[in-house]
Amino acid sequence: MHREIPIAYRSFLMRNANGLNLFNTTLCFYGLRKSYCRSLEAIPEPFSLSELNRFERPKNAEESYFFIGGYDYDLSKLYINTDDGTVHFCKRRDATSLLGWSSFEEMILSETRRLSTLYNDRGEGLVPHEKTLPI
Repeated sequence: MHREIPIAYRSFLMRNANGLNLFNTTLCFYGLRKSYCRSLEAIPEPFSLSELNRFERPKNAEESYFFIGGYDYDLSKLYINTDDGTVHFCKRRDATSLLGWSSFEEMILSETRRLSTLYNDRGEGLVPHEKTLPI
């Protein structure tokens, strides 16, 4: 990627998971993808941080924006502004911040809590898929 992963996200990847899909990919955090094998025997791998930060960057994304994942419904994205550590939600092709959090930790906690109210105990959605976005 020719850049460092922000420390808060790097800590998450190293301590918790190499990417994470929450609520059946409603919210995804990307990681290191080593294989693109699609056989049934293949171990599932996360979506690629490299692809997201090198080839799928939205227009007007500043150099300080490090994209970490997004939402399945409309492929909107999440990024960390490496200048101040804030996390932002934006559309798929436009990096204008539509919602922000003060840190990665605040974002993942608040989004996990919010999304858990939209699914029942069996993981079935209680709202239409478009209502899973944070705004």
